[in-house]
Amino acid sequence: MIRRILAAIAMLWALGFLVFATTLPRPAGDERTDAVIVPTGAAGRIGRGLEIVRSDRARLMLVTGVDPNVKPKEFATGSACRWT
Repeated sequence: MIRRILAAIAMLWALGFLVFATTLPRPAGDERTDAVIVPTGAAGRIGRGLEIVRSDRARLMLVTGVDPNVKPKEFATGSACRWT
């Protein structure tokens, strides 16, 4: 009896995870937005965010996860981050 209950719980969990994974939002298309949020940590993210702003699909760009010791001038010139 307990095995069946645990198996049913596991099946419900797996089904719920499957529904969650298949209904995740997709990347935004070409619609215009107020801002783009760029989490740091991988190459190309900041460049892609700038590309979106330059193409006038977003007015502002917010970059999260930047080291507090990085000065705005360093960040703007790209000396404190990796540009691709």
